[in-house]
Amino acid sequence: ASGSAIWSILAPIFVPMFMLLGFHPAFAQILFRIADSSVLPLAPVSPFVPLFLGFLQRYKPDAKLGTYYSLVLPYPLIFLVVWLLMLLAWYLVGLPIGPGIYPRLS
Repeated sequence: ASGSAIWSILAPIFVPMFMLLGFHPAFAQILFRIADSSVLPLAPVSPFVPLFLGFLQRYKPDAKLGTYYSLVLPYPLIFLVVWLLMLLAWYLVGLPIGPGIYPRLS
């Protein structure tokens, strides 16, 4: 599914929840985008999975979907950690996340 379709399902849950915690709705969307971009390579419906498997089976004929996941899994985890560290640094420095928008509601 597309990121906007998933966000339209999850936003009515997460936006009010984060607002009750004192965070701006844009901050909830940033967290969603970080999570979505990190796990995108793991989606089995991604058009790149069969392409990658085709290239992988050229060099390792017995490669299956599990081989793909075992090779790709470290990268989304690294992306997630790096994105979250960047967001934490951004939050701690107190920079705006948009024009005049700060992570905490005033």
